[in-house]
This record gives sequence, C-alpha cells and structure tokens, in this order.
Amino acid sequence: MKSKTKFFIVVFLSIFGFSNAQFVKQHGQLSVQGTQLVDKNNNPVVLRGMSFGWHSMWPRFYNEKAVAWLKKDFNCNVVRAAMGIELG
Repeated sequence: MKSKTKFFIVVFLSIFGFSNAQFVKQHGQLSVQGTQLVDKNNNPVVLRGMSFGWHSMWPRFYNEKAVAWLKKDFNCNVVRAAMGIELG
C-alpha cells in the first residue's frame, strides 16, 4: 500500500474516531422505528453530512480543517470519506 494511501487512511480514522465517539456518547446505538431513525432513548435523529467523493487524492480539499469547517458552518455530524486509491 502506498504511503499516501496509508496517510489518508490514518487521517480519516483519526477524524472519524473522534467525531464518532462524541456522537455515540450522546446518542448511543441508532435504530429505525417505522420510518424514523431514533437514538437509544427513542428520540428522532437527523444525520447531516457531505460526501468527499474522491477528494482523498487531493489533500488540500480533504483535511482536518475541511472537516472542522463542515461541522461548524454546515452543522454536519456525518462525513462520507470515499477512499479513491487509484488514479484513472
């Protein structure tokens, strides 16, 4: 595995681990009741987020500051980080 790919995997897991720990601490395990996504206390939960697509190939777009910006300015609580590991 190329070192660039390893780097992005480590960054993604670090960011995901930190943000996921906070979300899980607050909401616990999610489940579906009828058509509603609910937390451990049966309170409705809304997932807001963005997809980074293949931005993993361009670190100027996918980095810690970008994820923090999405959380702060767009109130995202989910980030989809697609792992595009091959060019072409």
